Amino acid sequence: MQILMPMIFVGYFIFRKQFYSASLVMYWVGINFINVSVYAADAVTRKLPLITGNSDDHDWNQLLFMLGWLHKTALVGHVILAAGLIIIAAAFFWGLYQFLSHGLIL
Repeated sequence: MQILMPMIFVGYFIFRKQFYSASLVMYWVGINFINVSVYAADAVTRKLPLITGNSDDHDWNQLLFMLGWLHKTALVGHVILAAGLIIIAAAFFWGLYQFLSHGLIL
């Protein structure tokens, strides 16, 4: 949900042809990817405090265990982090393009 909700707003702004607004919300998507990467990378050690207070409730631990990828936790975290950084860069350049292409002066 942390990534899905802002992505819905990106889609909404694209549908409305409000591309600059879509680029701003896309930046939010990238930030959320970075936040998720920290949580996913914690799947083995489970040191981050959870709202429930029970480290057995760590959903990334359960998800990666079910997929058989628990031994690849660091890689999964790095891939999600890289995706977030790429999304942020794309949002920045897309927003800059939208800003400059509409004749706005910095």
